[in-house]
Amino acid sequence: SPEWSDPPTGLQRDVGLETGTVQIKKMRSQRERKLMLWCLAAIFTALAMASLDTAIANIALPAIASDLHVSPAEVVWVVNV
Repeated sequence: SPEWSDPPTGLQRDVGLETGTVQIKKMRSQRERKLMLWCLAAIFTALAMASLDTAIANIALPAIASDLHVSPAEVVWVVNV
């Protein structure tokens, strides 16, 4: 089996091309898995923050309406914006 003159990081000089390809794919898949988990965590955090923001705004609607001297029907735009 052919050998590399300068092996990629993490591979040994005596590893064959076929085995090296498998190891490179494995490293890439671990990297992709880590990236996917970070993306999933970012999406989950954004969704949680948006839900929390909506909940806080809905709870605060009566106080906002009384402070602005408007009816609750008129203050609903706070949540819709």
